[in-house]
Amino acid sequence: MNSHERKGAGNDRLGSPDCWLARSSKGASIAILHGALIFALSSVLLAAPAQQASVKFSVVYSFCAQPGCADGAGPNSPLVQDKNHNLYGTTAGGGANGAGTVFQITPSGIEKVLYNFTGGADGANPSSGLLMDSKGNFYGETLFGGTNGGGTVFELTSSGVLKVFYSFTYYGVAGTSPANGLLRDYKGNLYGTTTYGGPYGCAEGYGCGVVFEVSPTGAEETLYAFTGGADDGNPAAGLVRGKNGNFYGTTAQTEDFGSAAGTVFELTPTGSEWPIYSFTGGTDGQSPYAGLVMDTEGNLYGTTHWGGDQSCYDDFYWGCGVVFEVTPSGTEKVLYAFTGGADGGYPSSTLIRDGYGNLYGSTVNGGNQSCYTGYVYGCGVIFKVSANGQEVVLHTFTGGADGLYPSDGLLRGAQGYLYGTSGKGVNGGGVVFKVAQ
Repeated sequence: MNSHERKGAGNDRLGSPDCWLARSSKGASIAILHGALIFALSSVLLAAPAQQASVKFSVVYSFCAQPGCADGAGPNSPLVQDKNHNLYGTTAGGGANGAGTVFQITPSGIEKVLYNFTGGADGANPSSGLLMDSKGNFYGETLFGGTNGGGTVFELTSSGVLKVFYSFTYYGVAGTSPANGLLRDYKGNLYGTTTYGGPYGCAEGYGCGVVFEVSPTGAEETLYAFTGGADDGNPAAGLVRGKNGNFYGTTAQTEDFGSAAGTVFELTPTGSEWPIYSFTGGTDGQSPYAGLVMDTEGNLYGTTHWGGDQSCYDDFYWGCGVVFEVTPSGTEKVLYAFTGGADGGYPSSTLIRDGYGNLYGSTVNGGNQSCYTGYVYGCGVIFKVSANGQEVVLHTFTGGADGLYPSDGLLRGAQGYLYGTSGKGVNGGGVVFKVAQ
């Protein structure tokens, strides 16, 4: 097991300090792959102006981006927590080999590297969150590397031994560069999506993406390959599974072809797929980069990166994004439309939902206007949206010690604390933070 401990050491993103996963010309969260390889609206509920809540924000750990730092850099995926309140996640870069890490952070802020990726057969640049089983083993994905160069699906034991279940081929017909998060069933099968790859030619020839299954023995099956037609393409988030056994997800099509500006889709285990809702790019939203969360009645909740308030424009698309609900019958309702001001703008993270129906997430931009990506202003915010569409800002990032451009989902952990990651910070390598309401 590789181990390295230090206390308190901040993020950039991998390579580019301000926008590893923050902004790009045509892809925001999925555009990281381009760098190497990214109105049937029934009712719109306009919320009251954003409110600023009184909460306690604290930095749990700041990663170091300087040469010689071995703790990792660029935590850009959701966190998980064990029964002892330790946090676990991945960094897209840094570590002993510069290819990313799996890390643990104790409640007292001690960081320990559980695994250093080499960039070889074990993979490179893990860019999705981890799954943790009852034995403390972790399951995840790498964006690149593996025996075929197109990323991996891996297991990491609690003792730090890594096993590659499957290696994707670079731009292969079975998908490429999985980076969107996994589901696992009781048999140990893993399910996920790739934004690119597959047999069809979306995204300037990079492929439309696939939904895949990987068995515990390493057998991979493509459950569905997106075509760029009515089904759209380029899923940029993982899946949720309903009580009926079907999978639900989003496509984030950002190219100017295909029938929609993204979809919410349903997929049977046997591979039958259909859009539940197709976004128009207007006030209903555009390009849902984030995944979905489902309530007990089967309603789905998510965010779009663009669309919504048509007075908001970022040199590419109209709208600063929305929080939406889609019913099982396909009726979409905008719960909140961001303005790009104090309330935030351009969300790309999957929401979490509490027992009262409140939704929590982050926006990449908006908030403090001192940050500027070259397209839009704002360092990003953490927000709560109630079931009736009232938005409350829980934290406004400053670009200082607290970081900037939070692009990943939140974890609701022990004692109701919210945990997440942001870029930069005092040591330049990214931040793990905690919010106490």
